[in-house]
Amino acid sequence: MKRMLKFTTVFAVVCLLAVSVLGTAFAAPSTSATAEVTSAVDSEGQEVNLTYSDVPTTVLLTEQIAAREVEESASELTVVWQRDITSDVLPVTITFAVDGVEADQPIYVYHYNGTSWDLVGEGQGSSITVTFTDLSPVGLVVAGTVAAGDGGTSPKTGDTDWMLYAAFAAIAIGGIAACTAYTKKKA
Repeated sequence: MKRMLKFTTVFAVVCLLAVSVLGTAFAAPSTSATAEVTSAVDSEGQEVNLTYSDVPTTVLLTEQIAAREVEESASELTVVWQRDITSDVLPVTITFAVDGVEADQPIYVYHYNGTSWDLVGEGQGSSITVTFTDLSPVGLVVAGTVAAGDGGTSPKTGDTDWMLYAAFAAIAIGGIAACTAYTKKKA
């Protein structure tokens, strides 16, 4: 009897772990926007080359940081893009395009000044142009929900729930068969 209780406990833990893993593996997709720099020009309109790197984790722009300077702080804010940008030419005027933003949806551009994030530009729609006299980490924030753009959904999972149910059923049937075989063997 003690051995059967141990077997049942182990089986229950395995089922719980399998269901939790399967539940996250087949999670519903989350929407994401894609953003990119469409142009960068100097004061004479000449194309400027920019280099990009990831923003250090110690200074990442978050929705909470963005909400401190935005009137729409009551609505949902989404950080859709942030990069550490460098250029040999300053000032530079950069145009950003954000896929998945409505025409009347507010968009904000932030710049990290070395100690904090500053709001340096705001507009509406899927494109915004800002002139920078200093470059470093730059971030784009959208007010409201963001539809999935050409970037699709992230991650590309969650097509159907039937896979989760089929996997759970297979685990349950296997467990019942194992318990039945174990009990018959003991009898």
